[in-house]
Amino acid sequence: MLISGKIYLLTTDEYFYAPNVLSYRAVWGRCFVHNFQENFTFPAKGHANFFVVVGSETLEDDSVLIAGCRINYAFACEKPPVLLQTNSVMAKINDQIFPYYYNNVLIINDKP
Repeated sequence: MLISGKIYLLTTDEYFYAPNVLSYRAVWGRCFVHNFQENFTFPAKGHANFFVVVGSETLEDDSVLIAGCRINYAFACEKPPVLLQTNSVMAKINDQIFPYYYNNVLIINDKP
């Protein structure tokens, strides 16, 4: 069971886009669990009866919203995970194409 307000590493079953426009399959940060029906006026489809906001409780700034049915694993951990440079996109620099590697886990730090 996820406890709202704790720091977790969440892995998802599919890639999601983050505010930095890159795609990830995991996110680390302070998580806030919300009931779907209390926040939306339309009915939940399938298993999406809750969602988790990682970052700030009200989905501000660089926070990420993940449907509960998309979460595979949740690990309570106070320190961010070791980041591996495994994901890549192609960047065009001076008409040459180079791979640009970025972290495989989105880290969302607590807001002061």
